[in-house]
Amino acid sequence: MPRSTTIGVAVLLLALIGCQDSGGCGTDYNYPRTDPAAAPSLRALRLRVTQTGLDSIARAFPGLVASACAANVDDGTAPCALLAPGSDRVKFYLGTTAAPLAFDLSLTRGQVRPQSTVTIDTQSLRGNVHLSLVNVVGGRDGIQVTLGCNAPNFASCTNPSAFVDAAVDMVVFVEGFSLLVTSYNDSACFVQDDAPPAPGIVIQQLRFTIYPHVDAGADGKPYLILDDQDVIVDRMEVSLDVQAGRACWDPVCNACGAGGDCDLCDDLSVLTSYVIEPLIETGPVAKYLSAVIARQLVKKFADQPLEVTGAINVGERLNVANNAAHDTGYLIGANVDSPDVTGGAGDLGMNFDFDTGFAARHSPCVPALEPPAWLLPATPDPGGTVMAPDPTTGVLRPEPFDLALIAGDVVANRATFELFDAGSFCFHLQAEEVAGLSNGSFVPTVGAVSVVAPGLASLAPVDAPVTLGTQPYMPTFVSFGTGDGEGPARDSHLRVVWPQFTLEIMPLVDDAFIRALAMTSDFEIGLSLEPTPTGDLQIMIDNIALNNLSASYNEIPIQFDVDGVGRLVEALVPRLLNGDPFNVPLTATTLGFPFVPKVRAVTALDLQKRFLGVFIRFCSDEDLHDAANPLCFDPAAGAGRAPSARRLELQRLPLGSPGRADAVGVRALANAWDPAALQIAYRVDGKGPFFGFRGPRADGVFVVTHPALAAPGWHEIEAIGRSRQLKNQWTEPTTLAVLVDDASTPSPPAVAPSVAAPVPSSPPYGDGCRAVPTGGLCLVLLASLWTFAGARQSARHRR
Repeated sequence: MPRSTTIGVAVLLLALIGCQDSGGCGTDYNYPRTDPAAAPSLRALRLRVTQTGLDSIARAFPGLVASACAANVDDGTAPCALLAPGSDRVKFYLGTTAAPLAFDLSLTRGQVRPQSTVTIDTQSLRGNVHLSLVNVVGGRDGIQVTLGCNAPNFASCTNPSAFVDAAVDMVVFVEGFSLLVTSYNDSACFVQDDAPPAPGIVIQQLRFTIYPHVDAGADGKPYLILDDQDVIVDRMEVSLDVQAGRACWDPVCNACGAGGDCDLCDDLSVLTSYVIEPLIETGPVAKYLSAVIARQLVKKFADQPLEVTGAINVGERLNVANNAAHDTGYLIGANVDSPDVTGGAGDLGMNFDFDTGFAARHSPCVPALEPPAWLLPATPDPGGTVMAPDPTTGVLRPEPFDLALIAGDVVANRATFELFDAGSFCFHLQAEEVAGLSNGSFVPTVGAVSVVAPGLASLAPVDAPVTLGTQPYMPTFVSFGTGDGEGPARDSHLRVVWPQFTLEIMPLVDDAFIRALAMTSDFEIGLSLEPTPTGDLQIMIDNIALNNLSASYNEIPIQFDVDGVGRLVEALVPRLLNGDPFNVPLTATTLGFPFVPKVRAVTALDLQKRFLGVFIRFCSDEDLHDAANPLCFDPAAGAGRAPSARRLELQRLPLGSPGRADAVGVRALANAWDPAALQIAYRVDGKGPFFGFRGPRADGVFVVTHPALAAPGWHEIEAIGRSRQLKNQWTEPTTLAVLVDDASTPSPPAVAPSVAAPVPSSPPYGDGCRAVPTGGLCLVLLASLWTFAGARQSARHRR
């Protein structure tokens, strides 16, 4: 069962999330496993479940058991099923017709007849399920499961509320045996609850240990293995309140007529003492129940490989032509040395490692580069706690986490290298394609591009379309950061640098597109992963920059404005990442299991910043209804905490002279927060992610800089506020309508400059990237954030 604890909840949390909607894992794409160059990078991803994570899962155990068994058809062929639709009682079948449950006790032997059941009341499981990590030096690591009383000394288990109720309905065949001077013939006895609805079996303590492991199958793919020998029963103590009698319908009893004996069934004391109790407590029933519970919780993963494969074609994904590109294959698979338990006393965690591979055929549109060795140092062990904001006060403090998602930088860098080598970023984007991809916010014509390259107007009419070409000479490089600081100076969680990136401007002159101008620069973007007040993950832009910008082709020559080109790119990128802010909602629905994960912290983990960690707490259904739980409580049970009551006010202020054409001065105030410590994050005209949190100038004025503000007319600034000391406590979003003066400016739009509705959640990057024409940036984020659901959706072939 704890296998679900880890595999069902942790191992497949992201890597196999794409299996949820298709019913299977992987695609028809045949990853080149035998190609040495495509060999996956070992342990590039890790999912770490801590003891507190197991405690959270234990609270949800009743729902996990019920949901797993509810999927089975109740015809006796499945190991378990609900007693009735929507019932809280789950019945476990003891063996099947093809494989009856046999036993060989000290004095007796026989079998439990098929269709026999033990029915557990899952309500009595609440609070009575306990999971503990087992770290065995030099041995197998596992998870100990205890149902019922968790005291190490069973003699102290005297509280009935700590026990688990069950009903019994079985037929036991016992071969004849002798006890002192009394002999019994072969018997088939029914055993049932003595006085229902009182439970026939009270499980005072069932303790077993599961040793999960991953092995390669005959096809070379990794599979979850959970054999009988991987479940070891340590102890089972029960009390019985049953009745017994002859099972006259069983052939052994011969309708309880002539030739049938079944005399053991008439002696309840002997039957209970020498058959039923040993059968349940020390015999196969305890072992069988333990194994069935474990298997049911992992069954959806045990019969399919723990990997995802597929192929990405950026052009097809963005619905633009790119005849120079090849598909890029990917593979994420469980490492066969998983799992293992690491950490010291009090901060143990079970680690599931994944290997990642990317492979593509070289495209002649880019230079052939020798790939580096895709190696990583040992994954750092984050222990069991992380610095996270208090859910009530927002003050940072050490906090236990339930799940850590850890990625090495080779995941992002290897992915982007192969996409580069495949020619995925060699685009010739026509004007209508750019207009469609930016939702009409940018249409490249001679007139539009002349803002930064005035010389183009001498070549063609202002309404002539312009094709934009991209020519990369180097792959992108992704590095991780701690998230410390703010604004452009922030040590961004993700810093993407694209050296020697070339943009070609090709206007339509007469009847042909000509290469008029090409500009090369080192493009850089810093992105932060902000945990929202409700525990989702929001992507924010810290900075966008074009460094070392120069004309790599300008034979005509054409006058162009270097700073203007930079501002154009800064304006264009957020628009290409169009739509609402990219929240990555982590919910029970999106993840496929009955928890609501809350992101608590994101940071680089090691001094070299080779690994990035995302730390999560689980909220069970019980937590969502617990008013004393400030992180999880939600009266609507599942939608997240109620929106903050904090209000943000924005007032436009003059910037003074000389001012920038693309900047607006704003004073921001939030109730009960020190204005000097206030930060805001903003976006303009509802386009793309927010620019990340940053503070005001020394005079308290926030300078909202955005190229869109250079255009005359009304614009909408949308902002969120927070305090530097309380970084997880945000205000409600608010908007401010500003007018960039122009005599022909129309009336202001219908915008409420007060508190707006909460920022809506968008799909994870897998969906959000549909509209991103800069496929490289989107795919960098995909690889870096491990939102493999998006990668699956972008695969060309599905099973």
